[in-house]
Amino acid sequence: MTHGIVKRRSIAAGIGRIAAIAFLGFLTACDFEEDIVSVDWQTGFGRQFGEVSSRPSSAEEATQEDVDDLINELYDPYNLPDDRNYRGSIYERMDMIIKGAYDYYNVDLQEQAILKKDNPVSEQMFLDYLVATDQTQVEDPVSGELVEVYAWLATGTITAHGGVYFDVLRRAGFDSTHFMNYERNYLASVFDLNVGAVLDSRKQFRSDLADLYGDDAAAVYEYIETLDSFGPE
Repeated sequence: MTHGIVKRRSIAAGIGRIAAIAFLGFLTACDFEEDIVSVDWQTGFGRQFGEVSSRPSSAEEATQEDVDDLINELYDPYNLPDDRNYRGSIYERMDMIIKGAYDYYNVDLQEQAILKKDNPVSEQMFLDYLVATDQTQVEDPVSGELVEVYAWLATGTITAHGGVYFDVLRRAGFDSTHFMNYERNYLASVFDLNVGAVLDSRKQFRSDLADLYGDDAAAVYEYIETLDSFGPE
């Protein structure tokens, strides 16, 4: 049986390098680095969620290290697609506002993740919190436009449903159809405190990539880049 993200090629079908994916998204001025420090799921070395790796000039020049970096980002709940920087962005700021809802409702993210409890905060509860705390909008420092925080929350949970996130939640024993489990702050806690599920998912993902592309780092890199095409415009 293949991984939930990549399906094995059918030689008889002769369709070449094609893999199937269902619903994959990466949506992934505030000082909260300690809150989102995690690990490199491939090597175990420290890295921070939301970091952006350097990119080779083209997929043809990609090395295995480049592939590892891209997979790190694939398994990063705070990753933004298309090599965009999350750190210091309007998206980071909105996620921190959203994270405040858990304190508002006395929900301990670590406890939820350890006990494998699904996110108890509903979309309506998030909206009520934003209204009650007068944080429904924030100004984008780049464009100067007001951005709806609730829209960011709703869009993120819908588009992030699926792919590696879906697989990790399933392996960790969470309801992978519960959309609020894909809220980035919640998902990051699940990843941090259910490392075995993340490693198992990643191992299977790498195995399926090897079945498809062998040791062709350029082909693997090019394929993973196609997965990193969703998110905020």
